[in-house]
Amino acid sequence: MSDPRAEKAERERQYRAAMADYAAENASHHQPQAVVACGLCDDEGYRGLTVCDHVDHTAAARRGMEKIRRAMGWQR
Repeated sequence: MSDPRAEKAERERQYRAAMADYAAENASHHQPQAVVACGLCDDEGYRGLTVCDHVDHTAAARRGMEKIRRAMGWQR
């Protein structure tokens, strides 16, 4: 039989490691130079109520909406 405490400790270790990796990958909104260079967000790194990733998603959103309109048979 395995030790439940050891299993819990291992799950917690894996969770902390995953969260650290996620934070490192998604930390650009905390870098002042990224916020200053971005024309999409405010001085605090937010685009409206959302943390800005400093990537303009407008073109992708338009393409996606066009696909939805075609699939649904909606006309503009």
